[in-house]
Amino acid sequence: MRFLVLTLLALLVIYAVKANDQDDVQKRTDCLKSIQAQSPCQASDQSCLDEKSRFESCRAGCLTNSSNDYVGCLKTKCTSTNDKIQTYANDFVKCLTTNSASLIAVLTFALLSLLY
Repeated sequence: MRFLVLTLLALLVIYAVKANDQDDVQKRTDCLKSIQAQSPCQASDQSCLDEKSRFESCRAGCLTNSSNDYVGCLKTKCTSTNDKIQTYANDFVKCLTTNSASLIAVLTFALLSLLY
């Protein structure tokens, strides 16, 4: 009986996670598009524009060189002393790490597993 309950719970969690995966991908895509559409720099602020360009180059480097930890690479290597660009970078990372529905489903399954 315990095995049956755990199996059913596991199937429900998998279903919930799969259903939310597509939504999570769309939310991340929309979030990234929104951030990239807003330039953190004024057109006349060349130092900010240069720093944004450096961030974008770093981001591209992380994508090609850090296949297993893209977000970690962004957090550690693509930092900026320019507050506007650092906020832009932080917002970019937040878009990539938002996955609350899947996390909640996994934590719920773990909690229920412990109870049974």
